[in-house]
Amino acid sequence: MASLPLQSIGVGFDALRVNPLRTFLATLGVIIGVAALVAVLSLGDGMQEAARAQLAQTTDIQTVVVRPLRSETVDGQLFPIRDPVRFTVDDATALGALDGADGWGIVTTGRAEVRLGSPELRRMAMV
Repeated sequence: MASLPLQSIGVGFDALRVNPLRTFLATLGVIIGVAALVAVLSLGDGMQEAARAQLAQTTDIQTVVVRPLRSETVDGQLFPIRDPVRFTVDDATALGALDGADGWGIVTTGRAEVRLGSPELRRMAMV
């Protein structure tokens, strides 16, 4: 049984020796494929780093928005959450006190229905 793996390896080397052109082309294909993969990944990483550097040079404003989760999607359908988290001014003050935070603000959004001088009812979003 120990000679079977050695025999298989010997057959493999014999096939490589008998077909040198096929061996060369297969090796060349593997080398070109690996080189192309490395080049594409390097190009993507380089472009990402260049974009980040350019953004860092053009602006130093970084905004973090914290919003409560008001609904969830289950099997493609949107369901409201019964008791969503409500942020207070104290919550915003605590976040503004964190290291690196230069300021904070609270934005309230909502939806309403409005009639403007006509019987037609219109829906609007408020910010």
